[in-house]
Amino acid sequence: MLKWPRFLPRFDGSVFFECPGSNSASEYTTWVDSTPNQGVHPSTPRDSLTPSLPQDSITQLSKHPSTNEADRVQSLHSSANAPCFVASPSTLIAQDPLSESSIHPATRGSKVTTSHDPQDRVLSLHCPQTVSQARLPSESLTEGAPVGGQSILGGAHHFRMRDLVHAPNATQVRIVNETSIQHNAINIERARFDALPKHPEMSVKRAEYLPDSRKPDVEELCERESNGTELVLCIHGPAGIGKSTLAGHLSDKFRSADRLAGSVSLSAFPTDTFGPEAIIKMIAHEIGSIHPQAIPKIVEAMDQCHSTSLENHLEKYILKPLQSLNRGQPLIIIIDAMDEWPDHPTFIKALAHLNSQSHVVKFLITDRLNPCASHLPGIEKISIRTYALGSIPKEVIKTYFHKHLETVPWADGRMATPSDVDKLTELSGGLPVWAANVIALLSLRLSESPPHEILEEIVGNSSDGI
Repeated sequence: MLKWPRFLPRFDGSVFFECPGSNSASEYTTWVDSTPNQGVHPSTPRDSLTPSLPQDSITQLSKHPSTNEADRVQSLHSSANAPCFVASPSTLIAQDPLSESSIHPATRGSKVTTSHDPQDRVLSLHCPQTVSQARLPSESLTEGAPVGGQSILGGAHHFRMRDLVHAPNATQVRIVNETSIQHNAINIERARFDALPKHPEMSVKRAEYLPDSRKPDVEELCERESNGTELVLCIHGPAGIGKSTLAGHLSDKFRSADRLAGSVSLSAFPTDTFGPEAIIKMIAHEIGSIHPQAIPKIVEAMDQCHSTSLENHLEKYILKPLQSLNRGQPLIIIIDAMDEWPDHPTFIKALAHLNSQSHVVKFLITDRLNPCASHLPGIEKISIRTYALGSIPKEVIKTYFHKHLETVPWADGRMATPSDVDKLTELSGGLPVWAANVIALLSLRLSESPPHEILEEIVGNSSDGI
């Protein structure tokens, strides 16, 4: 059974501190008056006592690197069976941090000196015993314990205060190293990802979407996308009907609902220089830009798809990254002006590889012709649904003219009349591109004629248009 002493001993000894640069130790000398240790015979030589280093003393020293000497001594009075434990004064702490010193127990009359060498800031003491030789309280508590019993500080025979105060925590170091490695890996992935073909900026080139101009079409297309299981939904119609404007509006709508995987307009750049693999990589870059969590899978595809089939490119660059997002609904890829790309037949034919993956990804494409009616090679193997886009209601076109004719820089106060607006609306045939071209001609002043003369020519030549 373990027995504790009835009375906790007090410190007996003196502590001398010598400041660097001072020839007198008395300037930094602190005397500690104490009674003899309880249970120790006065005739017993003090140097022969086995010092003990209580664990709480170590904690107090490490927590108070800048307190005064009275606080340091007071923090040591709670220790049992221990001689005075020496630390440098606060003035020395500022110059030689405690963490850079090894601290040893001292008996009465011991003197502490500090080395000025920054490579070897170790406190040396005139004491026959060091902390490595001291017996810890836990060792006395485990005396007589069965074989195999261990001290709570077992293995601390080579303890140094610098290791306790200044040594980094191994777990924290590992976490910091792992974080640094992960950060570097992310930077490398991002650099490789940014090397993929990029879609050009489209914010300036996009045509204005007239509010509610396509409301019935938008509602129908969203309903088909939600309830249909087809991989491809194709919107087709003649040139100028507003397919690209609608595609841009749907892109914004799906993006706000977090349903957009990527959007590509093949009329925005010379597609004859881009093969099917390059366009797939461009789509992958769109996916990673909108969903950064998919970038690692896209980078993996860069290592796995070299000199492989187009179907493998679709699976690795598009399907796998989207699967890694674990979405409950399929994400949508919008491809505008598909028929303006020379290699679009090859691309559409390869899409059959993803027919069974419409729960992960769906494609919404625009085309001037119905791909099914045009007997596009391989189209019969694609899970596809088509939607014919009609013209915009004339009331919407008329509202558009009223709004934008007010911005035209008319000369001599001559401007469009209500009759001119009616005639322009009829001439448009419900094509928003026609109305947009009229406003551009009147506003940009591409000729020397004033705007009202240009308008008269347009309205007067109703049979020819513009």
